[in-house]
Amino acid sequence: MKNLMLIIIGIITTVLAAKSQDLLWQMRYIPERQDERFYYPKINQIEDDLFMVNLIRVDTIKNGIGNTFLITRLSPYGDTLWNKRFVLSNNVSNNFDLLKYDNDTYMIYGIVPIPNPKKFYNAFFNNSGELFEENYFDKIYNINVYVSNDFDFMLSSDSLDNKSKFYKSNKDFVLKDSLILNFVNEDTSIKYPEYLSNFKCKSRDKGYLISSRQYDMPFNYNYLIKTDSILNVQWIQKYNSKLIGYDTSRFYFLYILQKDDGSFLGILNNIDPQGDSTFAIIHFDSLGNNLSTKFYGKKLLYIDSKGRAKYSFMRVFTMTNTSDSGFVLGMDYRFPTIAKFDKEGELEWLRSYPVPDTNLPLGLWDIYQMSDNNFIVSLLEFDEIFQGPPPGLPLNTFLYKISNNASDVRTDIKEMQELKIIPNPGNQYIKIRFPYDLFDLYNIKIYNSVGELMDKIEKTDLLKLVANEFELDLSSFGNGIYYVVIQSRKGIYSAPFTVIK
Repeated sequence: MKNLMLIIIGIITTVLAAKSQDLLWQMRYIPERQDERFYYPKINQIEDDLFMVNLIRVDTIKNGIGNTFLITRLSPYGDTLWNKRFVLSNNVSNNFDLLKYDNDTYMIYGIVPIPNPKKFYNAFFNNSGELFEENYFDKIYNINVYVSNDFDFMLSSDSLDNKSKFYKSNKDFVLKDSLILNFVNEDTSIKYPEYLSNFKCKSRDKGYLISSRQYDMPFNYNYLIKTDSILNVQWIQKYNSKLIGYDTSRFYFLYILQKDDGSFLGILNNIDPQGDSTFAIIHFDSLGNNLSTKFYGKKLLYIDSKGRAKYSFMRVFTMTNTSDSGFVLGMDYRFPTIAKFDKEGELEWLRSYPVPDTNLPLGLWDIYQMSDNNFIVSLLEFDEIFQGPPPGLPLNTFLYKISNNASDVRTDIKEMQELKIIPNPGNQYIKIRFPYDLFDLYNIKIYNSVGELMDKIEKTDLLKLVANEFELDLSSFGNGIYYVVIQSRKGIYSAPFTVIK
């Protein structure tokens, strides 16, 4: 046991399980060396056990790359059975994917960022964690990659001349077919715009669906391109990116799935949500005609551990197909959040999960459905001490096992249902009524819709109140949406109000 590369601190969390039967267990994994960090954990299954793959980096590497991977076999309860490291011959970028290639072989793949043009790589290891093959492909600039369930390697390239290039290859990067598409320049102020194009789905007729949009913001349109099996174009559809009409709002395709009837479901994120429509699901027919659009999500203003006002958006980060032909979406919405949809694209349940009391932010990274139909969720713990953009540098790995029958409630996100905002018809003030003892309060802050602090009421002033009610003078406030944020010993709560004069 002395040579284990992972140190587990924590056991099966019976306390959390008692609070919510939906969280079955939770484990935390820490690198053996203090100067090492885990990056972007991926999960798969080996027999009845789990395979976890972490990219390892050391603190001295600041450019987001590394070449060392840790393969960990875990019991069904998250206990470490063994660990093995392997080292690739090239440094690779942080983000990578893990697939089971056959009964005895697993594959990781991703991008080699340096030198440009970017290379694509894949690497194969056996069920004992031993690396036995690496492949690199460097014939395409700025590669994006999609791997189908039957291991077609679909490569797309962005170029700066209104063009995108597409290639089909096998795992050894022997090119089979190719396609070049020319787009009309949406924004004539950009002389040679770049188009961001990705393979999204292999259809039942063995063709492919490709999404594309102009890389530069703001992009006005999304494109869907349907090809046959040898990349001949069958149809192209063009969609307005402003699905809800806001000038700054732009939706883009993240994932596409095909339904049993041949139609498709497109999952789109909103780049700049102005309200609660943070992601959408479009149902379109086999020719790309839009049949329906449904909006989901939430936008929350909260105060982080350093007292800063931030927005948290319920936006999709990862998607996993489920055994019942549905899918789950993984999101970071202050707390790790999962939404389960059926095969028709209807929401079945949505749940946010509590985070461990480590005072460090977590980011959801991967979801894997086990043979018992429950889910393993991998999360990264970030180090806020790092002096850089939030949430900081990845540090450790958490795994959650959650049940497949989570309730449609978000009991672990504290919002302001408990606060009552009483408008005044004269609009010169509002009353904020709260159910807490005055001695529990720290302060009350008011923010505008872009997160700027407008007013602050300190505890010394709150203690002068004679009731659990506070009048806020609005005479200096312009028209718009504002947020009340209360910090107390019982938590941080926020609620919106609107000023119209």
